Amino acid sequence: TTEEDCAAICAAAEQSGRHVMVNFGNRHRANARRVRELVAAGEIGPVQHVYVRLNERLAKTKTIAWLDRTSPIWFLLSHCVDLVRWVTGEEFKSVHCRAVEGQVARVAPGVPDVCAALGRLESGATVFLESAWNLPEGFAPDIDFAFHVVGEEGVLQAELFPHDLQTFAARAQAHDYSFGVEGPLGELRGWWVESTRYFADALLAGEAPSPSGSDARQTTRVLLALDRSVRSGQPEDVECR
Repeated sequence: TTEEDCAAICAAAEQSGRHVMVNFGNRHRANARRVRELVAAGEIGPVQHVYVRLNERLAKTKTIAWLDRTSPIWFLLSHCVDLVRWVTGEEFKSVHCRAVEGQVARVAPGVPDVCAALGRLESGATVFLESAWNLPEGFAPDIDFAFHVVGEEGVLQAELFPHDLQTFAARAQAHDYSFGVEGPLGELRGWWVESTRYFADALLAGEAPSPSGSDARQTTRVLLALDRSVRSGQPEDVECR
């Protein structure tokens, strides 16, 4: 959560000759990978706007042991920022973020319930980032994750947590089968398993896994700018190296 820590991690990897991968696991969701392929192929023309929404329930938020040292920016929007950078192939130039305190601050003073930000990419495309981690216990899907890309010639919409299987009994439940699903031979499937398998396969093949420490370090620079914007109330430029 600091530029200095990122630099130290990258330096340690370089000096030791070892590989570091930051597990931004959304890169291993099948639908997210397809969105990236379609954007790269020009299916929707030049990207004009990206919308990412990642919300979670308050009950889960309260289980975080380091809650007083994090926020929706670091815990949730980190994955959204990486997803935008990876899919578009562009860097953020500036961000303007707002935060609202409420229920979480009663447990962890100063930590917001909601963060929302408007960003600008190198091409001039806009990005809207939204994260609320105070959803009620009665929110059956447990997590709310959507990713939309608007281009000059079309739109791509991906619901990154499929919840189209629902149970209504003593309580309502929306099932998530993008993660931790058992295959026909008892093997585990899902984006988290795929990201872990990818890391191991890359090492066995002698290849550098992605995102590397230096790649993820740029995402941290965006998050630091979001944090500065919340405090200053003003747009903040993102340092790009």
